Amino acid sequence: MQLDKKELRDIYKKKRKDLDDSTRFKASVEICKQLFNHSFYKKAKTIGFYVSLDDEVETILLIEQALKKKRIAVPKVEGENMNFYRIQSLTDLDEGSFHVFEPTTPYITRPNKMDLIVVPVLSFNKEKYRLGYGKAFYDKYLKDYKGHTIGLAFSTCECDESFQDEYDIPLEVIITENKIYE
Repeated sequence: MQLDKKELRDIYKKKRKDLDDSTRFKASVEICKQLFNHSFYKKAKTIGFYVSLDDEVETILLIEQALKKKRIAVPKVEGENMNFYRIQSLTDLDEGSFHVFEPTTPYITRPNKMDLIVVPVLSFNKEKYRLGYGKAFYDKYLKDYKGHTIGLAFSTCECDESFQDEYDIPLEVIITENKIYE
């Protein structure tokens, strides 16, 4: 029996919440190492990063390190759309929509100015389709994006089901603590 996206979201939200803090942190560190060593990251000058929630792959430390050598933009939900804004430090973030930290700067970064976007992943399948939170902000944004995409996920969130539909955009790469899907 094929599960619908809502059922899959519930399953994988629980799987992520069931990870203890130590396991989540160790996995996040390994994922960060693999991201920093990936050619897409190394070559990128401007990177769009999501700001992690408590149970997601940790990105605050990633952003802090990346700010030393790269131009960084983070997303902000504005109505039905999402835009990326350049930040120069973590102090340029404040709690916004959905309790996610968002940029407070006015420096919008257009999609064609980003070489790489690092995308949050609730769950994913072998075809590198991601399951998000159901608002389709990233799918809408990535529809016309021409740069590289990397999703960050915990290995326990790999799904055997083909849940994608015509609106879903596959990622180029998904990095977990155990494997890189390319």
